[in-house]
Amino acid sequence: MNKVIKRNLNDLRWRKRYTFLRKIMFTEKELCCKGTKAVMLKYIPGAVALKHYHKYYYELYYIKEGSGLAIINGRKYILKTDDFFLIKPKDIHEIINNSDKDLIVFIFKTNDIKPPDKVYVK
Repeated sequence: MNKVIKRNLNDLRWRKRYTFLRKIMFTEKELCCKGTKAVMLKYIPGAVALKHYHKYYYELYYIKEGSGLAIINGRKYILKTDDFFLIKPKDIHEIINNSDKDLIVFIFKTNDIKPPDKVYVK
């Protein structure tokens, strides 16, 4: 029988990464799938995830809390709680917290097997 891995987000620590804070919920080892991970990100008010794309991996975003703006392939999308969207390889994207509250985002990443995968765009 498989062991169930259960966690509570309040028990995980926020760690600084780039322009946001991150909690790693599950690693590829725990998910038994190379190149896959589940993370929670916190963008404080005014924070920006700089414009970039990924060569190989997909990102499934779920807006857990807050609001902000996503710019994907040049198109602007207003983000609010309970929205979700899929970023595919080579989709140029950036996330902006243009609100006065934290923006909390769950991201499920897959196919992250050829690091470094992130390419910044001017």
